[in-house]
Amino acid sequence: MRKNATGIALLLLTGLLTFMIAGFLSTDADRIPRSTAALEKQERKAEARRAAEAGSISEEPHLDWYILPRTLNADRSISQGLQQGLEHVAFQRQAPSLRKAQLANSWTFVGPDDIGGRIRVIKYHPTDASIVYAGSASGGVFKSTDGGDHWRAMSDQLPTLAIGHLAIDRTNPEHIYAGTGEGSFNWDKVYGDGLYRSTDGGENWVNIMRDVVNEQDFAINHVELHPTNSDYIYAAATYGGATGGLIRSTDGGENWSTVLNGPVRDVLLDPNNPDRVYVAMGYRNGRSSNGIYLSEQKGDRWTFNKLQNNLPDPDSIGNVAMDASISQPGTFVVAMQRAPKHAPTDRQDFLGVYVTTDYGETWTRTPGSSQSNMREILRSQGDYNLFVRFHPEDHNTIFIGGIHSWRSTDFGANFKQVSSQTGLNGAWVDMHYADFSPEDADVMILASDGGVFRTGDARRSSPIFEEINVGLGTMQFYAMDFDPQTPTRVAGGTQDRRNNLGDVTTGEWKRLNWGGDGGYVAFDHKNPEVFYITSQYGNLAKTTNGGSSFRSAREGLDRTDANGNYLFSFVTPFIMHPTNNQILFTGGNRMYRTTNGTSIWIPISDDLTGSRSSLSQFQDLSICKGNTDVLYGVTGYSSTAWVSQNVMDDAGDVEWARIDDGLPNLFLADVEVHPTQPNIAYVGTAGFSAVSGVYKTTDYGQTWEFMKGETEETMLPDIPVGAIAIWEKNPDIIFAGTDLGVFVSRDAGRNWLPFGSGLPNVVIDDLKITPDDILYAATHGRGMWMTSAVLTTEVEAAQRRPLKFSLGQNYPNPFNPSSVIPFSLERAAHVRVRLYNSDGTVLRTLVDERREAGTHSVRVDATGLSSGVYIYELQSGGTRQTRKMIVLR
Repeated sequence: MRKNATGIALLLLTGLLTFMIAGFLSTDADRIPRSTAALEKQERKAEARRAAEAGSISEEPHLDWYILPRTLNADRSISQGLQQGLEHVAFQRQAPSLRKAQLANSWTFVGPDDIGGRIRVIKYHPTDASIVYAGSASGGVFKSTDGGDHWRAMSDQLPTLAIGHLAIDRTNPEHIYAGTGEGSFNWDKVYGDGLYRSTDGGENWVNIMRDVVNEQDFAINHVELHPTNSDYIYAAATYGGATGGLIRSTDGGENWSTVLNGPVRDVLLDPNNPDRVYVAMGYRNGRSSNGIYLSEQKGDRWTFNKLQNNLPDPDSIGNVAMDASISQPGTFVVAMQRAPKHAPTDRQDFLGVYVTTDYGETWTRTPGSSQSNMREILRSQGDYNLFVRFHPEDHNTIFIGGIHSWRSTDFGANFKQVSSQTGLNGAWVDMHYADFSPEDADVMILASDGGVFRTGDARRSSPIFEEINVGLGTMQFYAMDFDPQTPTRVAGGTQDRRNNLGDVTTGEWKRLNWGGDGGYVAFDHKNPEVFYITSQYGNLAKTTNGGSSFRSAREGLDRTDANGNYLFSFVTPFIMHPTNNQILFTGGNRMYRTTNGTSIWIPISDDLTGSRSSLSQFQDLSICKGNTDVLYGVTGYSSTAWVSQNVMDDAGDVEWARIDDGLPNLFLADVEVHPTQPNIAYVGTAGFSAVSGVYKTTDYGQTWEFMKGETEETMLPDIPVGAIAIWEKNPDIIFAGTDLGVFVSRDAGRNWLPFGSGLPNVVIDDLKITPDDILYAATHGRGMWMTSAVLTTEVEAAQRRPLKFSLGQNYPNPFNPSSVIPFSLERAAHVRVRLYNSDGTVLRTLVDERREAGTHSVRVDATGLSSGVYIYELQSGGTRQTRKMIVLR
């Protein structure tokens, strides 16, 4: 479900034409204007900070889950930060001296491959029903060439993979437009940086708005092209939801101007007269400028008139969605969210469906809007999930998307729910868009938080929906863990798809039945049937049967205060003691410990954050494996760090030291302690800033060093670092997960290089390294990935040491299509290298000959091997060594 940002609304100037008041009206038609005057922006930020400190969450995006960490005290916009980061990464990868170390490891996608994450928009090719495009909230553009049965990622290397809308040029369908960013008020929305165009069916992309986007939280909510003159491009944009504009190009994207100012949520061209441009303005919490506007002159500036006849009071309107009937000229439909401040209850934010048959001159609220069972179809999420569509061949049939999908067959007189979360009409909740096959208008595809769903009988009394997410690797992970006894068994918490359990050898995943959004996971290191998961705000659960069922495990946690403010982060951190499986720790505004497998939690600190904002609470924890008395924790918006050196003492005796002196005043996203030296720890910060990156302490946090890099070639870009992992076998090797992939340091954080190839430019939320050297990356939008943590440089270093009989780990691992097995001999001998399946059957003999003393390698090909774990063996005389390798298909 969508996470509402509730709290203090901004006090903005109102009036009949608020959008024309200074600060909303651009005086520069050749450039997208700043959303507000400088003074107003300062007041907005101050208001947001006051709201957070007062214990409520502001409605402004500076407090959104992904926007705030990246903009808090940032010294550049998100768009600027992404572009500069990409340029720096490209510079590093082009350095010949660094290329081998960077590209030796190849990342492999491990799933889920058929459980979709949030899809914002779905579009059929205008004439070929086999071609469908899907835009993911943070996973980019996907394409199907078999009507949606299978999907392929098309935009993994774009600076941002947040797709708000798609448009296809009818005059040349190979031209695809992707508007980036989410313009709704959801906690985990991801930023955009303009409008991208592909001229080859999605294979390559160019940002045609790069030079005009200047807002931190830019989002394109809708894109329209003139059907006969594609030089005219219209983009409905918002900046933080509070302002924005209709941005238009008349020369195919060479130049842009804002032709109407305000938070534009939708734009629509009359299918019978595309010079008539309709615009929906929809600030979430109501505003006098909200409503429908019409230009009859292709959207020229100053030609828009507001359509108000029988439409509701603009201050009562929130989000707005529109559609035009293809079969009945002059017929339009509008679905509206009620501004939350006017809603009877938090869940009743449905305002109604309005129709017109005279091009918008007069409107009628449909009788079905007043059905009692329609009041909660949005459930306070109308800003986040709302669409309305006419059936292409029947204007009497209207579809509405909210939590579920609803349909009227009598022009809005009555509505019936036609999708549910289970059963034959099952389609995952939170509907964002729908489209219809150009060859059969009763074939409809839905885009929701659960991916893509299709029905072949849209007008049937009870349509049957099927999930069509094969290849749609768009899961938005927040965190993950692996089973220590079987490291290829993994689990992770996700956005609105709960927690998921997977086997990377088989590619099989299943969704676990607990909560709505998932979070941190901890596997019991002694009993594989036991593991722990969480959903929003400290809602922990435990399974003792391998995930078949769960029970609550939050007794003793003060999750809210007396006023209902959450005292835990939305994604609540918790960890298990490294040797005692009955001891776990979690942090909210206080630190808690359980010593009996979460039967009850006991606080082991006072209030350490002093805040009632969930974003100010603990974001991450780390315990030292070599000295389990030492536990570190970092907080978010409050920018504090803490350490205890006696965390296993009696609860009342545990002491905490605040240790953030020397850390920047940025959102602290991650902390990782050295596995054996508890005085050494690393912190990752989440901002786009010159002081953002990795910080290191060697004295329990008394001092911190900014681990930026010693040369331009080996510097971390100025981008967010959301995850850190230390390789225990060589703690000088550290991995950093960023908004632009993974970086590696081979000298304890002193210098950094981009790590590996094949990983999309996606936010990395978590990194984990298994005992057999698998590095996992949980991404927010492109699922889970893996590679070998063994660097080529490490293999080479091992080969330079005094030789002995040894078998190295293959690299890359997991692999497909091939991998290299290194081995060394201290003296010349006849050697045999063989490959076995997990049952011990010999599959191949890779080497069977005499080799001289020295270092050697042999390549193994995955041809003929199915996904799974294999054993390879080095044998010479009576000496033998074995290791495992993984093939992924």
